Amino acid sequence: MRSKLSLPLVFTGFTVVLLLGAVVMLSSTVSNLEQDLEITSSDLKIKSGEVIELTDENEKLEHQITVLQDSIVILNEEIEVLEITLSEKEGLIDELEGRIHRRQVTIESLKKQISKLAQSEKVNWEKIKRLEDEKIALKKQVDDYFAKKDKATTEIKVKKNEVKVIKKEMDEMSMLKDIVGNTNVRFNKIALRKKRNSNDLTNIKKNDKNWKYTSIEFFLEHPNQKMLLGKTFRLKIKDLDNKRTLPLNEDNKKYPESTVGREGEKFVYDGNMIEVLYFNSQKKLSQNYQIQLFLVEGDKAYILKNGKQTIVEGGNVLSTGN
Repeated sequence: MRSKLSLPLVFTGFTVVLLLGAVVMLSSTVSNLEQDLEITSSDLKIKSGEVIELTDENEKLEHQITVLQDSIVILNEEIEVLEITLSEKEGLIDELEGRIHRRQVTIESLKKQISKLAQSEKVNWEKIKRLEDEKIALKKQVDDYFAKKDKATTEIKVKKNEVKVIKKEMDEMSMLKDIVGNTNVRFNKIALRKKRNSNDLTNIKKNDKNWKYTSIEFFLEHPNQKMLLGKTFRLKIKDLDNKRTLPLNEDNKKYPESTVGREGEKFVYDGNMIEVLYFNSQKKLSQNYQIQLFLVEGDKAYILKNGKQTIVEGGNVLSTGN
């Protein structure tokens, strides 16, 4: 009788153990899923922030291109106005030259009449005086027309110079728009390191002290490659979370967190692959960083449409080799 009762009890106990084990496994699975959900939610927030950041950058770029395009339109309108003025001035000169010519012919005719009267046996001084007065008046008109012609000629030279300056400015605007919109940046190598020649880093922690050097190699490509020659560019590494540029600072052990430094690496393009060793000794406060390339023209900088490359995303280094 006891053996018959003990067998169900054994099975019942075994079942309870199995159920307890299943509950533990389910609890562990739920906990892991919750952690994964938290990580995924965090990643989504980061991604969302990056999308907003990139959208902002694209809007700025489109605004830059729009401003350049608007400038070109305005300059074209100025040229049209100047060309109308030039046409009017040139028409005035033609008219003045006609008047001058007609009066000079009349003056020559008056001279002949006066000469003929002066040679007569009985000189008609009254008529000669009248003709001389007419000749003097015509000469004064000719002098006035010459003065107006000289003024119009000078104004034409000024206006032509203005047109020349505006066309040059317009060509520069068109060139800037072309370079900003059509230059492709092809990255050959991006390596993040603690030391100049140490191993490449694969991830970046918040408040990271290890990442100090960034070795960057890239090519600039344009349908009209000659357009890029001699142009000045600037490369920056931007902290996307804090929206600030990492300055290029000096390796100074006394002041490792110094913010003093150049605003990125500036270079003049000569056709070769560009090699930049970007040093920044500050702690890296965020987990998202991007390389940005700008065209520099005077005191203005224009970010290239294809000149952005995210290098750290969510703490992970995206590109470390060719």
